[in-house]
This record gives sequence, C-alpha cells and structure tokens, in this order.
Amino acid sequence: MINIVWLKRDLRLTDHAPLMAAIRARQPFIMLFVVEDFLLADPHVAEQHWHFIWQSLQDMNASLHALGHQLCITHGQLSDVLARIHHSHGIDTIFAHQEIGIASTFARDRALLRWCVKRSVRLQEFPYGAVIRGLPHRGGWQQHWQQTMSQLPFTPTEHELTSAAMLSDIGLAEFVPPSHWQQHDPLRQQGGATQAWQVLNDFLDTRGKTYHQNISKPGPSRVSCSRLSPYLAW
Repeated sequence: MINIVWLKRDLRLTDHAPLMAAIRARQPFIMLFVVEDFLLADPHVAEQHWHFIWQSLQDMNASLHALGHQLCITHGQLSDVLARIHHSHGIDTIFAHQEIGIASTFARDRALLRWCVKRSVRLQEFPYGAVIRGLPHRGGWQQHWQQTMSQLPFTPTEHELTSAAMLSDIGLAEFVPPSHWQQHDPLRQQGGATQAWQVLNDFLDTRGKTYHQNISKPGPSRVSCSRLSPYLAW
C-alpha cells in the first residue's frame, strides 16, 4: 500500500500541509501531478498557464533531485491514473489541498471523493490558505483568517525530505510536454518557487519603493507592482 500527495495548484515544497502529512504517515508515497485531459480542453486554461505550470513542476523537480527524489508527472484522466496505481500498488490515503479553482475542477474533486469512498481509499484534504470552501455565510470569517495566517507554515525540513519514503517509478507513463511549453518567452513570467522568491525579494528591495506612486499608472505600474499574483495562485 502507498500514499499519494496529489498536486494541483500548490506547486512548491514549502508551506505544504499534504506533503507534511504524507511524510509524517511514515508510509511510501508518490508526489503526483496529472496533466488532465479536461483541463487541456478547458477554455479557462490557456497555453500560458501550462507554460507556467510546467516551469513550476521543473523547479520542484530540480529541488527534489538534489534530495534523491522526483515528481511523478503523467497524463490522462485522474480516475484512470488512480485506478492503475490502486490496481498495481494499492492506495491507502490521498493527501491534497482543496483547490479553489473553477467549476470543472470542483466537479473533479467531488468525483474523486466518490471514487475514494467506493474503493475505501482515504482522502485527506487540507484548506488552501484561509479559504473555506462552500461557506454559506461570512460569520466568524475574519477570526478564522487571523488564526490561519498566524500559524507556522507546514514546511518539511531538508532532512525530512531526504529521508522520506518517496517513490518515483511506479509504472506510469511519463508525460512529455509539447515543445512550446518549454520555450523561453521573455514577455512571460517564469514559473517556480525559486523565481517567486526572486520576484518577491526584488519587489521588497527595489521595485516596491515606488509602489504607492505608480500602482495606478498604466506604464510605471508594470514595474512597480509586485508581480506575485501567478505565484500566489500556483
């Protein structure tokens, strides 16, 4: 039996509650990203998204390779991928963040829950940030936000990552991205946590000093704004 850390819009190794839970479970696990067919066809997800996602995955892999691990990146329908893993290895628990995305990803998450219940696979989901999915009202929301944001992030140490029982080769076909996903485009922001920290530090050290003056100006705001939105999202 193995566990799965299912990655969606949480492409980082720090502040990652599902990854931390998988390490603490002390059971072999994989870090799985599925390039899903329905998202490839979804008009909300453009080539520039996949370009950013692929760079983020490669940045994660570079960090994991240094620790003797790697991601499992495959392609297809999530239920089919999980069925193959469950048939060959057996799945005990799937650890994942709740995705705050679009209607189709929410429907996919609900379908996953039904899939897990039918097969007696445990699904442990973690809230993303301070978002409460399906909240019927805003009562107590601010207190919840303050409590969430004051917590220390769930970040495994390098020793925990190095010694984790992380699997890489479990017999799934490795996804090979189209060439245009891998081409460098100087007009697009580069994906990945490494680049995110560089953008943040550059904003705090230099560009942010004129933020209050330039944020409402179409030209200068391109430089003075934080440029952190894609990293916060992905």
